[in-house]
Amino acid sequence: AYWNSYSIRNDKSGNRLCEDMRIVYLELPKFLRQLGQEFPANGLERWLLYFCNEGGTRMSKVMEEDKILTLAKELETSFWANEEEKEMYFRRQRALMDAYSAEHTYEYLLAEKEAQAEARGELRGKIEGEIKGKIEGRIEGIEEGVTRVARNFLRLGADIDQIAQASGLSAEEIEKLR
Repeated sequence: AYWNSYSIRNDKSGNRLCEDMRIVYLELPKFLRQLGQEFPANGLERWLLYFCNEGGTRMSKVMEEDKILTLAKELETSFWANEEEKEMYFRRQRALMDAYSAEHTYEYLLAEKEAQAEARGELRGKIEGEIKGKIEGRIEGIEEGVTRVARNFLRLGADIDQIAQASGLSAEEIEKLR
């Protein structure tokens, strides 16, 4: 059988540690062999087929019949789309689970909106940071280039006033480059 259930027991007495706790082990390769070409008979079998990453017409038919699996596949596809999407997904799912456990619908909606706003804010901050970093990097590069050219003109013996005029640097700045 592809389904095995285990309990934690005391070695001496054989008593279960907890009646409500057990470990269920589902072996997907055994499940596929046992299912063969059959159509999944229940929800568990449909989910196991999905977790086996089965494609083809059988999975298409399962998806047609089970809209929750269709939604799961859509979420999976968007989840793997890109890193920002994954991060936003994890944050949203965490907020949804927290909100689901809350007693009031208001708390649920508030948590979902906050999670979405937080994710949008983080993404906005990341983008702004990247843009600022690129601009600062370009400015530093330009400044380094101007300094390098000014040093080269100093080495060639050019006049400080001419270098200042051409580079936009002050005479004091050029003197410091010597």
